[in-house]
Amino acid sequence: MSPYKTKTRVLKSSKRKMTQKMRNMRQKKIEINYDSDLTANNPVLRECSTPYKIIFDDNPQQALSNISDLNISEINNHILPLENENCNYNDTATTNCLEGRRIVDIKHLFKQIQNSKHGKFDCSFLDMEFKNEIRKGYNSVFYFKCKMCGTTSSFTSENQNENKYLEINQAIVNGTLAIGIGYTQLSEFSASAEIPALSSTSYIKILNNVSDSVNNSAIEEMKSAGEEERRIALERGNVDDKGVLLCTVIADGQWSKRSYKTKLNAFSGAAAIIGLQTKKVLFIGIRNRYCCVCQRARTKKEAAPSHLCFLNWSKSSTSMESDAIVEGFLQSVNMHGLKYNKLIGDGDSSVTKKINEVLPYGSNFQIKKIECRNHLLRNYCTKMMALTKRADYPINVRKCISNNILRFRSDVTKAMEHHLNTNLPVQHQITELRKDIENSLYHRLG
Repeated sequence: MSPYKTKTRVLKSSKRKMTQKMRNMRQKKIEINYDSDLTANNPVLRECSTPYKIIFDDNPQQALSNISDLNISEINNHILPLENENCNYNDTATTNCLEGRRIVDIKHLFKQIQNSKHGKFDCSFLDMEFKNEIRKGYNSVFYFKCKMCGTTSSFTSENQNENKYLEINQAIVNGTLAIGIGYTQLSEFSASAEIPALSSTSYIKILNNVSDSVNNSAIEEMKSAGEEERRIALERGNVDDKGVLLCTVIADGQWSKRSYKTKLNAFSGAAAIIGLQTKKVLFIGIRNRYCCVCQRARTKKEAAPSHLCFLNWSKSSTSMESDAIVEGFLQSVNMHGLKYNKLIGDGDSSVTKKINEVLPYGSNFQIKKIECRNHLLRNYCTKMMALTKRADYPINVRKCISNNILRFRSDVTKAMEHHLNTNLPVQHQITELRKDIENSLYHRLG
């Protein structure tokens, strides 16, 4: 017999024995006698005239009838002092015992301990005993009372009057945004580290405040980047006939999930416009075509409750990129005082088509499209890889191409770097570069 079958039989036998044991326990009646020893130690049951015998069996109604004569009013009114921690609506907790770990500003805490001398008896922190802790999320205030003079002192986990760092609760919520986790993961992490955590309501409230702060900071940074682009354009004399400064930008879009060129149904998308000279973001456009609150109400066929809705798109996911980039072009003059005269981007024709349809700077201003070098080289390698799968070419030729694709790409990039460092006119550089690219295959293969 195989070991697997033997193990299976042992498990089945153990399961049968356990089932029979459970069945015997259910059939057996359990008696609990509240005798004089129990009533003597219980102030509520001490007033009962006779001891009670309670029998629990398979009939719960019969079990309850056995205790129908018991006066339980005093038991209901009796308060058991089991709670050591009280929490109120604003996530503030008070506890009389020190347990677990805390996140503290170590320099600030030690400074408070060193400066804790008080009273006429030259008391210090060594003469104090812990009384209670008031905790608000990850922030704590510890209260100690001196055993000599009775002075009560408080010690905070961080300096509330110092703006050097974010407040601890805001910093942690901001960290969850940075690493892409939510409240559930944060609470599990805090529990595993024995650190008292935020409540869900406080987390959402702080999350909204942090989101507003991040949004305001992003707008300030984009305006600052626009000022730098204006200064560089002014130094180089890039001005149109109406006196508006010009600059070259890089634009591209991204979505909440990869499409792999087939599943173009992402719920969210964004597009960014970056200044070529500063390499800093000038504009961000976000498109969302899904809201969980609105969708839940739509499923239940009822009106959606009042909420902060981020739904701002109802068209296809593929058109999110072009619409967001066009919005950035339309706002460039009001936001930065700039016109984007050149656009560096990938080979997506929908963006160029949308810009030519809208004409953000008027019909007399044409925006020049420049293909991104990285996208061109990627398409170049893709086409070369497609040649290796064509059976009408000899196998040795296809293997040679497959083994040298990266070298072919490197030959093109080196030719670009060479012609960029020459002092020839731009049109002459383009002509020579075209010849080198056409000759790169023969150069590599000899």
